[in-house]
Order: sequence, then C-alpha cells, then structure tokens
Amino acid sequence: MSLSSSSAVTNIRFRDAVNFVLVGIYLFTVMLFLFLTRRISPNLRPKERFLKAMSLMMRPFRKMFSFLRRYNDTDRRLATMTGLARKILQRDPGRELMILGALAREVLPGYKLKWPQIDWMSSASFNAFLRLFEEEYGYNADRRWMVYQLARLTKQVPGDTAECGVYLGASSYLICLAGEEGGNRTHHIFDSFEGLSAPTVADGGHWKEHDLACGLDRVKEKLKDFANVKYYQGWIPARFGDVDHQAFSFVHIDVDLLQPTRDSMRFFYERTSSGGIILCDDYGFGTCPGATAAIDDFLRDKPEKMISLSGGGGFLIKGNSSGSNGYS
Repeated sequence: MSLSSSSAVTNIRFRDAVNFVLVGIYLFTVMLFLFLTRRISPNLRPKERFLKAMSLMMRPFRKMFSFLRRYNDTDRRLATMTGLARKILQRDPGRELMILGALAREVLPGYKLKWPQIDWMSSASFNAFLRLFEEEYGYNADRRWMVYQLARLTKQVPGDTAECGVYLGASSYLICLAGEEGGNRTHHIFDSFEGLSAPTVADGGHWKEHDLACGLDRVKEKLKDFANVKYYQGWIPARFGDVDHQAFSFVHIDVDLLQPTRDSMRFFYERTSSGGIILCDDYGFGTCPGATAAIDDFLRDKPEKMISLSGGGGFLIKGNSSGSNGYS
C-alpha cells in the first residue's frame, strides 16, 4: 500500500471516529434538551413540549453547521470537527465549562453559572452530608452550605434554635451540627409531616396541597445523631404555643406558602434574641411568591430588611437595620 493510500485510509477512519463522537454528542444533547424542557415547561401539553424540545435541540446544531459551511475545503472542515472532538475527549475543566456555558445559553438563556472551583463543592464532609439527604446532584447545595454558615454566626447569641417546615431534615441537621458548638441548645421542629397546606391564589401555581410530604419517623431517623431535638407535629401555627416563653438564636423558615410564612414570622420575630438570625429558605423564589410577599409585608415597618442570598433565600439579623434592596 502506498503512503498516499495509507494516509487516505487513516483519514477515513479518523473521519468515522469524529462522526461517531458527534453523533454521541447529538444524542446526549437531545436527551438533555428533552429533560430540561420538561422541567422548565411542565404546564405545556406533550405535543407542545416536543416541538419546543425539537426547536431547542436544533438551534445549536444550526449554528454549528452554519459555521462549518464557511469552509469549502474538506481538510479544514475535518480539522475543525477534529478539534471539537479532541477538546471534549481531553476532559479539560476549562473547556468543559465552556461547553456547559454554550449549552446553558441555548437551553436556559437567563441562567447564571457558578465557578466549579469553590471549596465547598469539593468538601468531603459536606458531600457526605449531601449524599445522606440525596442532594449531591440536587439544586439546594449552596443554600444548605449557607444554613450552616449563618447558624455558626449565632454561637454567642442566647436562645434555642427552630425550624418551621423540615421535609427530610437536611437543614435541621446542619443547624444541630452548628448548635453543638454553641452549648446545650435544644432544636425545635414544627411540621405537619403531611406536606404543604392548601396554597392560595397568592402562592401561584407551582405547589399543590400535600407536596413535600415526609413522615415523622423518617425525619427522626435522619436526625438520630442529635439528642436535643424536639418535634411538634401539627399545622403551623397550632403548636407554636408550646414554646411561647422560649427565646431563639436561630430560626429557619421553610414552609413555601404565604400564610404559614406569615404566621412563623409573627411568632418568632418577637422571640428572636438580639443578634439572632431568621433565615427564610423560600425568599426571592419565583415558585414561592406568597412567602416572599409575607416576609416583605411583615418587615415593612421593622428596621430589619431581608438580605437576599445569591443562591436563593434571605435572612435578617435581629436588631440590625438594613437598607432597601436596590436590585429587587
């Protein structure tokens, strides 16, 4: 076989390999787009979801083919495709992030990505916690991290801790963990353990009655490592009277809806010690408009205002006044 024919065969094989890689990328992108479209458009009919998925799926490939058509020379087209395949196969973190950014711009144009080199993302102990609550690849990791960091700030503040709306117990776990450094504190948990109460018009259409239901026994199992935990089963605010004379250093409100958020703020604001923190997990989320409205309305005549967190949620420090949010 001559050198030229050997080179031609090599080019054909390499071209086949590149095509195989691109087909794999194409199929992966199809599945990804279908999945994301279902998540961001749950109210569309199946046919409309399919058409939107197809439109999203084809957009980046139309751009890619348009780019490749600029080159008339076969070798240059092959070099361009080969370069793309090599970048993907080399698993360079910078290039992977660039590819992820390109996909995000097409699928969720307004979504803001994060740098993956943040310390907490690679923390072995924190990732073990996320796995315990099946959240290692969920959407709440940064908010979980902030629960723990903010709870640490109240180490010297007198009072117990509390959570309204516990679900599986992930946030309570972190509050208890931070509380171990703050002396002999009791953590108080308030929940129906039957999911959400009935949403109102003010709560939008995202939630339904009994969403996020989790039984008491399951929560107790998750928090079995902590001794000073008390459980108050019932619809908020029915059991608040059980701690009427208690002071609190840290309160986490995660009840998603307007009325229980309002009831929780009314009760715990007056009982939170100076320097204590009230954190609302749902503040600022488009899926929880009622919770955000309840917080803003309650604080309208108070010196404290909610400090919005970049990962969602907001907090206040009792006794610390703050200005209005210029980015609202």
